[in-house]
Amino acid sequence: MNTNLTDKILQTIDYSGNLIKEGIDFTKEQAPLVVQEFLTWEFWNSFGTGVLLLIISLTFLSIGWKYRKLMWGELAQKTDGFTAMANVCIFAIALGLLIPMTFNFQTALKVKIAPRVYLIEWASNQVKN
Repeated sequence: MNTNLTDKILQTIDYSGNLIKEGIDFTKEQAPLVVQEFLTWEFWNSFGTGVLLLIISLTFLSIGWKYRKLMWGELAQKTDGFTAMANVCIFAIALGLLIPMTFNFQTALKVKIAPRVYLIEWASNQVKN
């Protein structure tokens, strides 16, 4: 009975060792693909968010430009303080959207130009959090 138990334990150890070797081989094959897919996702996520913020910001700037024409144009005498405040708020929103847009494009460029630097920074942020 002792030899039977020993054989079962050795088979289990061999089976576990084979699984570990297969797992390591699988990881060696798949790790570069996972990193590449992660970097591609981060690039397009940052770039897409930056483009979206740029479109929204340009929309607000064009609305603000039309309000500006109303305030300083022929209708300047008819406009009230609300129009001036709305114009200031619209420009503030547009400029406020330009700041995160800049950071998103910066992240996209970093992923494209220096992917290793981005991965190191990402990993250090994950360790800090």
